[in-house]
Amino acid sequence: ASASRASALSAAAAGEEESESAARIAAEVEEIAWEGNSMFCGLLNTPALVHAIMDVVEELLPSERQWCAPSMVCCLPFILAVDQALQYHHEALQRQTASQKRADGTPDLLRLYRFHLQRTNGTVPLTKLRYAELRRRAAARGSEVEKALLAGNPALLPGRVHSTEVFFGLSPERCRELVGWMRRNAARLTSAAWLRDGSTSIFDGDLTPPRTAVHLKLVLRPGEAAFAETASHLVDEGFLVTMDYGADADALAWQALIRPNYEGIHIVDARNENYDQCTAVSYLECPGLQDLTTSVDFTEVAVAGKELGGWNVKAYGPIFLLELGFDETPLELGLAGDLLNLGHLVERANGLRSLGLQAWYRKPELDPWASFKLLVQHRGSRGSEWNLGHLSMQWPLQEMPRLFRAPSPCWGRDLTKPPLASLITIAAHHTLGNRAWAVYVQDAAEAKSPTEAAALVLEDRGSAPEEERGVHEVLLRQFQALLINGWQPLAHLLDQQHTSQQQAYADAHLALILVDYWRFLGQDNAPPQDRWEEVRHVASLRHFPQLYGEKTFDRVFDDLSRFVFANSTLWGRDEFPPYVCLAAQALHGTCCSSPAKASAA
Repeated sequence: ASASRASALSAAAAGEEESESAARIAAEVEEIAWEGNSMFCGLLNTPALVHAIMDVVEELLPSERQWCAPSMVCCLPFILAVDQALQYHHEALQRQTASQKRADGTPDLLRLYRFHLQRTNGTVPLTKLRYAELRRRAAARGSEVEKALLAGNPALLPGRVHSTEVFFGLSPERCRELVGWMRRNAARLTSAAWLRDGSTSIFDGDLTPPRTAVHLKLVLRPGEAAFAETASHLVDEGFLVTMDYGADADALAWQALIRPNYEGIHIVDARNENYDQCTAVSYLECPGLQDLTTSVDFTEVAVAGKELGGWNVKAYGPIFLLELGFDETPLELGLAGDLLNLGHLVERANGLRSLGLQAWYRKPELDPWASFKLLVQHRGSRGSEWNLGHLSMQWPLQEMPRLFRAPSPCWGRDLTKPPLASLITIAAHHTLGNRAWAVYVQDAAEAKSPTEAAALVLEDRGSAPEEERGVHEVLLRQFQALLINGWQPLAHLLDQQHTSQQQAYADAHLALILVDYWRFLGQDNAPPQDRWEEVRHVASLRHFPQLYGEKTFDRVFDDLSRFVFANSTLWGRDEFPPYVCLAAQALHGTCCSSPAKASAA
């Protein structure tokens, strides 16, 4: 009897504890919901939004008005509705627009509010502090519970965290922080916005009512300018070396133009098991399980660095440039005549022994134009003569926009831009013909070929002229033609161009390795024919023909033998693959000559 009474008392106590625990959890959930709703309701306290609320409330059914009483509307879905309305119509909150109705008699804002009311029904808005608290609690219960909170698992938790995106006006403090970036990019933004406006209808189709707000989505990273400025306070004279993936500002602007709905945010290191419910959906899904990052704007680091910190650009380009130019910075890694002194990774590793090293040379990155770059800046007097060889400045960084220009007229395709943008600029060059060369330097206006124009560009030390509206009109026509009248599906064309750019970067790396071999083996003044065979022999011992494929290796080697090793400069041909232009620049210090100079030579 005593045992029975003890069990009954124990069960009663446990029931009371469970009841108290459930009550405590319910009270906490109510508190979290109140906090979240209050946060969004506070955002609605502006005259324009108050008027919009009143307009919507007049159209609501009595039952709809009770959903979030005593508030007249539910704050979170109303914020989402306003945000979506402003994406397409900048005047959505103006009284005359807000009161306009569709054919079914429903105002747009009311329709959007009802949609988001249903979508968010049953959700609890979280403040940032509450989100962090829930993460800690879930993690304390184990990794599976934490994953269930972020990605969902009804067997462990009845709900999960979702995230969405809302656009807010910039604070005065943030505006002041961005003034420098906006001034430095004013001309570029003007040109890019004009191209965006001209291509919007093709991407979006005919909307009813027509949209009055168009977005050019660019990622701003104020820390880039702040980083360069702060470094100048730490270093009186010396070098600032930046290595990361990214591109120049013009390439990033083109990416925003050809992918207008892309946010500029990359998902990296995503876990395979979360791909379907997280990565494949959006970068906003599963917050905490995806590594989000953005590309560096190297133009901003360079231009802001010069303006704010006195940093001068000494070298910029793909990171593989660090491997080249052995004669500019002797490494003395081995005995005289030892190929180890080249400093190439294949020499240091004693062969292509790993998949990572093979990938270093084959360039398998999906977007080579935005792959890892190297930027070297310098301030002060000591070390001011340093450079990375003749290719130090072949990937230009300049404040003046170059949405049309390639790094050199010699290049048959622009490797610094996204592949589709490169295709558009090539078509624009062909449309303009020889008139295109005046866009590079005024002295090239009379040039008759790309190589002649490239020679004049190299001789001219002044800044490039502004790309005039007429040039951008040609760009826009080619842009529109590609989107509307493509001879093949756009997705297929994109895949094809990405593959071609990967190959072009691999060709460039191989060509510059071969140039280093040519220079190194030429120190004994051997006859050219012997050097050709020796270069091929050395490359074969390192298995480059197998790595790149015999056909690719022979094509690159034969082009270098014909156009670069056998001549002092390039001339007499319309254009060359970039790897030929880069190899000539690396070997001779200049890529091209005008016909007159070539004849004299």
